[in-house]
Amino acid sequence: MRAELFRGIAPRRRMPDHNAALRPVLAWHGARRHAAALALHAACILSGLAAALPANAAPGMLTEGSAGGSALPGPVTVTRLGAPELDRIGLYPAQRAGLDAGLWGATSRDVLVRLIAHDHSESLPALRDLFTEMLLAELDPPREDGEGTRLFLARVDALLMLGDLAGAQALIDAAQRDDPEFSMRRFDIALLSGTEDLACQRMRERPGAGAGYAARVFCLARSGEWDTAALTLESAEALDLVSGAELDLLHRFLEIEHEDAPPSPPKPRHPTPLEFTMFEAIGEPYRTAGLPLIYAHADLRPIIGWKARLEAAERLARAGAISPERLWDIYGERSPAASGGLWDRVGAVQKLEAALREADADAVGQALPTAWRAMQAAGLELPLARQHGAALARLPLEGAAARIALEAGLLSGARTRIAGQAIPQDRQDAFLIALARGVPQSAEPQSLQARAIAEGFETAAPPPRLAGLLREGRSGEALLLALDLLDEGEAGNYEALRDGIALLLQMGLRTVAIETGLQLLLLERRG
Repeated sequence: MRAELFRGIAPRRRMPDHNAALRPVLAWHGARRHAAALALHAACILSGLAAALPANAAPGMLTEGSAGGSALPGPVTVTRLGAPELDRIGLYPAQRAGLDAGLWGATSRDVLVRLIAHDHSESLPALRDLFTEMLLAELDPPREDGEGTRLFLARVDALLMLGDLAGAQALIDAAQRDDPEFSMRRFDIALLSGTEDLACQRMRERPGAGAGYAARVFCLARSGEWDTAALTLESAEALDLVSGAELDLLHRFLEIEHEDAPPSPPKPRHPTPLEFTMFEAIGEPYRTAGLPLIYAHADLRPIIGWKARLEAAERLARAGAISPERLWDIYGERSPAASGGLWDRVGAVQKLEAALREADADAVGQALPTAWRAMQAAGLELPLARQHGAALARLPLEGAAARIALEAGLLSGARTRIAGQAIPQDRQDAFLIALARGVPQSAEPQSLQARAIAEGFETAAPPPRLAGLLREGRSGEALLLALDLLDEGEAGNYEALRDGIALLLQMGLRTVAIETGLQLLLLERRG
């Protein structure tokens, strides 16, 4: 694993503990911190990172009498000239997502930060997609006075919670900021997406874009500058810039013999992306299944085995963090090597894929029920519907396959066309088709859940609990609260479901309301 992580880098010889020889000299006349600062400054010059040192880290300033006796830099903000206004930054116009650019309106940044921090990774896909669009769209800043980074960074962190590494990366890049809280997130994303070489290059080219001393040591080793990495670490240790478990891990990572280091550093339950990467490099990798969703991206790298890549791809596709196309590409990489569980699912999907390529209705009719059940069991029927729903609707299927094709079609992007041509076979079909056409009140609901959805469509005014926010120009706040209501509605609170649907319609998000209703009725959700 280490050889794969550091491909093209010559093996590193085991290094002695240079600090052991330096300690008597550095301790003489209390000059240890001053000498360490000189060494750190020299290491930064060697690595092309001297400009990253703050003014108070210049060798002549790092004396025992300096402020607080510390060489730690103070807060630094690095903004390019002409950089865009932070809270206005987005990847596309709000109108493209069906949103008003003035969505945040009179709501305070503090309230928005608190609501954006709510976890929607387990929400219905339609609601998760809407939330993502709210995070990525170009919206006017809140009307309150004040700036700061907290709202922008809350958006980035929410995207990371959803597993959307690409969206978070694009948003950070658009900000054109190199201060630490941006650089650290950029570096974390690079580690998990396998682009750490680019992140390290950026740190070299833009010294102000540093993500901490541990990241600097990592990048020096990554580029083969082992001696400079070791010197940087030893100097940072002497200045108490790294310590404890992080220091032990960095010693193991650089293969430095250290008399105080444990045989194997303890693995944190909640590792940072850098800790995750370094433990992998020393041959003690984490299983990503027990870590937050964003770590699953690390298992999509080509160096990872197919089974782990399949498991990670399914987890990410289930959460909407990768496209169905990406999942299908990984499904199709090779033939299943065994049977049972995951392998049976892969085989069923491949069999359906082959039948669809041939447009063989009989073969599709045989393969579809098995593939649909297998995907349902894994919570993956929506990716299947989005991948093949339109194609299934064009085939003359019968029986169970025809029923599945209708449901898949209504969950797909071809919903409007399919609903316009569909002939209901029973009352349940009639309500689903009416809902897909946007008029569920024209059919009789067959459950309390369906009734609540229909009542939401029939409501002419915004729900009382949210109406005041709309009147006060706080529509974005109302929409974020509606997402919470709809989460409650999925859990069985039908009054919350009705009000959430009604608020979506009041804000012109009819398509989202329709998709939410269909997904509630058709997806087999499992906790």
